[in-house]
Amino acid sequence: MSTDLDTIKGIAKESLMPDFFAARIDEEGLWNPLRQLLSGIQPAAPNATIDKIKRIASEAATASDFIEKIKAVNLWLAFKELVVRIQVK
Repeated sequence: MSTDLDTIKGIAKESLMPDFFAARIDEEGLWNPLRQLLSGIQPAAPNATIDKIKRIASEAATASDFIEKIKAVNLWLAFKELVVRIQVK
């Protein structure tokens, strides 16, 4: 999983546009690892933004679908920052 995480983080850092991120995640077959990663996030304190991102990820069929929903609620930058900051124990 750490290799997938490193790849996902790299794609997020390189992605200025959300659609580029979604296309790369789908192309590289990283949608399921990303969903697993997001579902496992447990913030120390309740966080409505993270909860919304996790809910959207659980409902989306593809990374492109997920990103379209993230863009619709204006959470691209929050999502990108979250992914870049994730640390796996």
